[in-house]
Amino acid sequence: MNSIDKNKKKSSNIDITKRRFGKAALLVTPVVSSLSGKSAFASGARNNCTVSGNLSGNLSHADEDPCDFQYKGHTPGFWKNRPREWAGTGLVPNYCDYTASGIHPACNKYDFTTTLNTDPLFNAEASVFADVFGGNDYGDSTCSEVLWFFVKDKSSTHALGAHVVAAYLNAHFYYTSDPATSNFPYSKEDIVALYTDFVNNVLAENVLKDVLVALNEMSGNTDPAWWDL
Repeated sequence: MNSIDKNKKKSSNIDITKRRFGKAALLVTPVVSSLSGKSAFASGARNNCTVSGNLSGNLSHADEDPCDFQYKGHTPGFWKNRPREWAGTGLVPNYCDYTASGIHPACNKYDFTTTLNTDPLFNAEASVFADVFGGNDYGDSTCSEVLWFFVKDKSSTHALGAHVVAAYLNAHFYYTSDPATSNFPYSKEDIVALYTDFVNNVLAENVLKDVLVALNEMSGNTDPAWWDL
């Protein structure tokens, strides 16, 4: 995929409001998907959080401008390492041959020779990215593979897909229909719709990726509140 050419022929007709803090920028009005036809938050949502960093990454929770409302989100690397946490999300990871132990062991040895996940939590075929989100940029790669190859080499080829998968999983745990209390601005369906806008040349790749990178890095190194520690 030639992302440069692809971006040239795409236009962004989305409504984005940015609050800048020096060189930092964070979306405070979520992307409006032409497919979903709605803003992810109502106008009264408490979403005035600002973050030191920039939308291409390098986000941090500096002390400046404390948040009245805090989004949550975990990186592609987090979700690559924690496949058992995918249970119930609608996505099935590839099988992991765990070499670590503990309550939340990290996976560092996937089986990519087969798509069947024999883990009792799943016992199903691993989710193929294109089957869930559409498009053909990742061929028959599973969601686990898209995450794995991005984290391993930070390849720009897999960057958008990896953040789409991570955002989908974050939405499962943090999105609620009440904008005043939701910890993530998009539902799983919204994430699919936004990626569909990208596939249909409605939404530019760099714009969608930057939004998802910002949201997926919100929690930093903080452990999820929903872990049974």
